[in-house]
Amino acid sequence: MTQTSSLPRALRANALASLVTGLAGLLMAAPLAQTIGLMPGTSYQVIGGALVLHTLGLLWVTGRRTIIWWTRLNIAGLVAYVLLLIALLVFGPVATPLGYTLLAADALLVATLGLWQFRSLSV
Repeated sequence: MTQTSSLPRALRANALASLVTGLAGLLMAAPLAQTIGLMPGTSYQVIGGALVLHTLGLLWVTGRRTIIWWTRLNIAGLVAYVLLLIALLVFGPVATPLGYTLLAADALLVATLGLWQFRSLSV
């Protein structure tokens, strides 16, 4: 696989994951909070909205000449997000086993997307 085909694919996969997660945060904030075991509030909608915007940004970047620069910036954001999820899992107030499972699965998915993008940059 070449960078020209692998990198846009990796970014589109990231966009899909961001869209699904963002819509869940926007449309199902209260049930999501209850499932995870965290306090309900508008933070789920704010994060959901940010993820939908992230989706649009990723889709825009896939056709740009600056795709490599933007991908590096995105990877840095993904690393920060995974570290935040790990901190929530270790120190946070997650109250349900399903909540731990969902956050751990999200961290694993985001880390995988970040590694895919990193590897695509290295090709």
